[in-house]
This record gives sequence, C-alpha cells and structure tokens, in this order.
Amino acid sequence: MLRSEEQVFEAMLDGWRNQQLARNLALSTINGRERKVRAFAAHADAFPWTWSSPLADEWFGDLRAVRGCVRSTPRGYQESVRPFCDCATVRGRQFCSPTWPLSDNCALPEPSSAAIAPRAETRWG
Repeated sequence: MLRSEEQVFEAMLDGWRNQQLARNLALSTINGRERKVRAFAAHADAFPWTWSSPLADEWFGDLRAVRGCVRSTPRGYQESVRPFCDCATVRGRQFCSPTWPLSDNCALPEPSSAAIAPRAETRWG
C-alpha cells in the first residue's frame, strides 16, 4: 500500500492525465510528460507541494552539466513540468497538499513564495 503522500501524488497525476485526455492530446504526449514529471520528482526526492524554483533550477542545470544534454532537452522537460504545476495550482493557490482536508470548511493553504508558480493567465479566471 502506498503512503498517503504517494497516493496524493498518484491522484494528481491521474487528474492531470484526465485533463490532458479531455484536451485530446496524444497518449504519447501524455505519457512522455508524465515520465518527465516523475523524473523531476525522483531527482528532487520531494512531492509537488514542496517543489521550489531552486529544486527545478538544480535539476535543469544537472541535465546540462552532469548528463551533457543539449539545450533543447531541459526546455522539453520544462514544457512538461510547467503544465503539471499549472494543473496543480488554481488561482495561484496550491491545492495539492496531502494535509489539505477536502471539506467546505477548509481554507486552501498559501503557496510558498519559492514554489513553481503558474503562468499569469489562467483558464479558470
């Protein structure tokens, strides 16, 4: 049985997969994005609700400096991780904490100022 944090992470990935399927993206695109998000999570050794810009910077730097990837490789990874972070953040507030109780009486936790932020414009307005 998975730990609660792992269950939340898996549920987040499932929800993101469903969102991408609803947008009619190709399965190869969806699977590739998920692999990259999982690779980042493994490198950071952290769950999304604790990710920060320095963790991302370290990973993208390692892709170039340690693994010898060309510039387009980290860019492709960034273009996979960003939509996941956008999906896991609504109106600038993270909802992906495993400690967030799913009830009407609960206030959403404030995101860390260092967290990977969504784009300025959102589809949820």
